[in-house]
Amino acid sequence: MKCVVFTHKKCWRIHGSDAGYATDGGFPKQMHALAGLFDELIVACPITGTDVGAAGTRLDVGNVRTVPLPPINGSGLRRRLYLPFWILRAMPHMLRLTLGADVVHCPIPGDIGTIGLLLAWILRKHLFVRHCGNWDREMTIAERFWKWFMCRYGGGKNVMLATGLRDDRAIAGGKIRWIFSSSLWEHELRQVARGRNCPLGKALRIGIACRQVRAKGTSIVIEAAKKLLAQWPELVVEVIGDGPDLGFFRQLSEDLGISDHVRFCGLVPHEEVLKRLAELDIFCLPSSSEGFPKAVLEAMACGVPCVTSRVSALAKLADYGGAVALDEISPVQVALAIRDCVQPGTYEKMSVRAIECAMHFTLEKWREEIARILGEQWEDFGFGAQRVA
Repeated sequence: MKCVVFTHKKCWRIHGSDAGYATDGGFPKQMHALAGLFDELIVACPITGTDVGAAGTRLDVGNVRTVPLPPINGSGLRRRLYLPFWILRAMPHMLRLTLGADVVHCPIPGDIGTIGLLLAWILRKHLFVRHCGNWDREMTIAERFWKWFMCRYGGGKNVMLATGLRDDRAIAGGKIRWIFSSSLWEHELRQVARGRNCPLGKALRIGIACRQVRAKGTSIVIEAAKKLLAQWPELVVEVIGDGPDLGFFRQLSEDLGISDHVRFCGLVPHEEVLKRLAELDIFCLPSSSEGFPKAVLEAMACGVPCVTSRVSALAKLADYGGAVALDEISPVQVALAIRDCVQPGTYEKMSVRAIECAMHFTLEKWREEIARILGEQWEDFGFGAQRVA
């Protein structure tokens, strides 16, 4: 059984290889996990030249094969204006791949995933869509379209998954199922899991790992850090990740006079992210919009108590006791929450519960849950229990 994945995820050719491609973040590990359900998994994505791949993970491993689509550059208006010309170039490749596939998988949000799901729907292919954004937010025409399409056409050949933890609420009469997100195998989780003692003294290490855009809350964490310096004069904030607003955050730390306390790590390999998370005392992600942020789960897997916002799946993760989910997102509230977490007794309990929470969300369980849902809906197609193993 062959599955093709259409994604906007930026990939690159590994330097010195004729057939090797890499990408960053948890995406390649999710594709390797998903490949266990199919005989062949083809990832069709735009390739942006050759790179040494220092911050990436090899994508084409085992039965995973990468098929290059034409590069699509830019963002915002520039990308939207270029997209029709890109479709003309890419459509023959996407059409060929769709016709040759048994199953089409389209992660969204994303323009390439959207084109892929429409193509699969028109050609009556078995389709499963994974909505990885904030299901409760409808701010753009595209977000409204994705939700409408999934609610309207879910069922039968079309399996629709929304990322989150909302078992208490069915969507569209059960046409859409909830699925969590993860980027850690169980053995990796056990390697990084470590109960922690409350940090004492003048030093405190706080971190945030995400795409560096303002909506994720990096500026709030930096402003909260300034409020905490009186109590922890050797405090350090680690900002992990790259993004269009990184320059703004650098300038903010300088304007606040705390640039010596803020370290900008940039884009680093996923393994390095885990190492840096394991060195933190507190992880913060006061984001205004999320689906199921893997970085929070990875920090909890390391036994690091978290301070987050009450959006999407974050509120449910906080129910396990290893994180605090704030109703109000502000530097003052983040600083107060950090002070409350860093108390003897409280901190140790949160660390243990954070690890217990992460154990529920391994890549093995993610794959098993997807296999169970596909097997239930595609039983006549032959996607049965044997695919779960």
